[in-house]
Amino acid sequence: MNQAELKRLREAIDADALGLGWPAMDDAAVAESMNAQSVKSRRAVPLAELYRLAIESGFLLAVESAASAHAVAEVQQAAKLAVHYITNPRFDHLDLDLVATETVLDALLQGGVLTAEQKAAIDALADVTVPYVKTLGLTGPILPGHITKARAL
Repeated sequence: MNQAELKRLREAIDADALGLGWPAMDDAAVAESMNAQSVKSRRAVPLAELYRLAIESGFLLAVESAASAHAVAEVQQAAKLAVHYITNPRFDHLDLDLVATETVLDALLQGGVLTAEQKAAIDALADVTVPYVKTLGLTGPILPGHITKARAL
């Protein structure tokens, strides 16, 4: 583990963001606790998953239809952009938390192209549970020795 990783680890111990009492624990207990924790996070959604959901829930046809013709120009533009992005092989992931993505989805919802349930299902694709250590940018399990080195900084 390099110095930058040890520093992040030290900051995580001191901050005790999960409220588990890490500053007061011994090194082995902190390592065990950190390795055992999972937290909710968001990810960029693989377009293959979004495409499958679009087909299975039936909104792909609605979006393609709106891209061809819709009474509201902004909704039609949003639909065109959505179809282009979902079906373009140059893209492989979609960040649902970008303002631009949220704007497109909101336009499709307001234009009656997507239902609230479909939009919620799309949004849920980004929700994941990850090991706490991954949120620190660390890849492997935390060992007691890592905690010892981090605390020594």
